[in-house]
Formats: sequence, structure tokens, C-alpha cells
Amino acid sequence: MTDTQTAPAGAKVPVWFWIVAVLLTLWNAFGVLNYVMAQMMPDMLLAGMNEAQQAYYLATPAWATGIWATAVFAAFFGAAALFFRAGWAFYLVVLSVVLYAIQTIYTFALRDAASVMGFGNVVLTAFIFAVLLAQFWFTYWARKRGILR
Repeated sequence: MTDTQTAPAGAKVPVWFWIVAVLLTLWNAFGVLNYVMAQMMPDMLLAGMNEAQQAYYLATPAWATGIWATAVFAAFFGAAALFFRAGWAFYLVVLSVVLYAIQTIYTFALRDAASVMGFGNVVLTAFIFAVLLAQFWFTYWARKRGILR
């Protein structure tokens, strides 16, 4: 079966598709947990930061936090939608990729997060973006193959 063909009606979905769906959902659940903990327990988050990092974090505008929330939840629900083989999973992942890219540009190009938060934050951001792009590719592939309806 080539990338341009669709799965025939009633065809079995490969087991590895479900394994990847579980892994993506778990990964994105950690992103949701990170966001929720940062919003509900900011003192715990701030306690692990130096003064410059605390000031940087506290100066984050509400719209940037909203983009973070939307990107994280869109990626999570996009991954969870794979269990229903829902075609709209692809659109949620696209939304998440676009918003994460906007957030990353704002954070690193306009606010110079690397100088405040350190190189480890750059590496983590790049890794998260790589996983998100892999999720995009996977949902795109599943959509092209007819696995997503």
C-alpha cells in the first residue's frame, strides 16, 4: 500500500498505530500536567528559579500563557483523538504546531529566553518541538492512509 492509497473498509489498523497513539497521549498528558501545575502551583515552580528567571516568568503576558495552554491541550486532544481514529486529530495537531512555533519565536527571538533560562531550556524546547513535528507527521500519514476517518 502506498502513501496515496487509503485503507480498505474494515481493514485492520496495525498494532503499532495504537502503541504510538498511547505514547503520544502519555507524552502530551505530561505537557498538560506541566501547564496545570504551573498555573495552580506557581510558588512551587518559582521556588526552583533564580531571581532573573522568576522575573522573566512573572512578566509573561496572558496572551502568551493562552497560546501555551491552547497548544498543549490541542496536542493532547489530537493524540487522544487517534483512539477514535478521528480525522480532526490532524487539525488539532496542526493548531498545536502553529501555536508552539509562535510561542517559541516569541520566547526565544523576542524575549531572549535562552539568556535567562539557560541552554537546557533551548534543548528541551527543541525536543518538544521535534516530538510535536513527529506527531504531525504521524497524524498526516494516518490521514493519508485512511486510518483516520
